[in-house]
Amino acid sequence: MKNKKGFVFIETIIMIVVLAASLLILYNSYSSSVSDEKRRLTHDDTSYLYRNYYLLEHILSADNLSSFINANNYLTFIGPESKTTIGGNTIYLYDDNTKRSELESMMDVFHVNAIYIVSSKIITNCYNGSCSVNYGGNALLQRYVERLNVFDADNTNVKYFLVVEYTEKSRNGRVEGCVQRTANCKSFYASLEIPI
Repeated sequence: MKNKKGFVFIETIIMIVVLAASLLILYNSYSSSVSDEKRRLTHDDTSYLYRNYYLLEHILSADNLSSFINANNYLTFIGPESKTTIGGNTIYLYDDNTKRSELESMMDVFHVNAIYIVSSKIITNCYNGSCSVNYGGNALLQRYVERLNVFDADNTNVKYFLVVEYTEKSRNGRVEGCVQRTANCKSFYASLEIPI
């Protein structure tokens, strides 16, 4: 009688199939976890919400914030030198140079690339095709704004959101600001409703 040791061919094929199926299942669950984590880090991370709160507090103290909000824009870029034209008059967000420099230093410390005021009308009006919005070629910003939960069923209450784009990269274990679209530079977004 022959002494059979080890696997025969059929048993080997079955083991290969079982291992391949197990690896496919592991890969699928791992890749979905990684994509969920990337999405979480890209939108509304807690640390960025805290930064947004401090920026919002400073921006609410702006001299002419109501002029920027009442300009009837769906998406308004704001910064230390922000200005708008109403009735032929140029209006700055801050009349005080001290407040301008404070916002500029906050943007540097928090690694802010851009600050936007977004109207809820952007969702109710623009995504049904009745207007167009210029995102300046920023597809990430467009996707983020489209995901904002600003829908108002009766379309009477217009809400405004402060959307902040942060750009950061990690170098030698330290997080630092960077210029958008450079190597290893990632954009993150966070938003808070402006209490008006």
